[in-house]
Amino acid sequence: TRRQYKESGLVTEYQRHAAPNELTCIGCLALDGKIVSVKEEIESHPNCRCYITPVIAGATNETLAGEDWLNEQTAEKQKEILGKHYEDFTSNGGKLTDYIEIKQDKTWGPTIIIK
Repeated sequence: TRRQYKESGLVTEYQRHAAPNELTCIGCLALDGKIVSVKEEIESHPNCRCYITPVIAGATNETLAGEDWLNEQTAEKQKEILGKHYEDFTSNGGKLTDYIEIKQDKTWGPTIIIK
């Protein structure tokens, strides 16, 4: 957990990972691969399917970022995931981060909101 990473004194950053499938929201895919200081809270939302891993100096990340994963999916799957943002994403070169915002919630902390 983030607290354990912070308390270890060995880990200074962690990386966010999204489960790459059609059940994962635009926000989680947009922030997939983001590296964050252990001093910061990760953005989340109820039913979030993301997890974090420690960033180890000298190690490489071999996973495909969420937006890259989405670009490899069929048009049908992209439409299912993106909904109303599909046309903008495919026709206008939109970025997933264009369709989200982060708001501070009293209960959940930094929360991903889909525009």
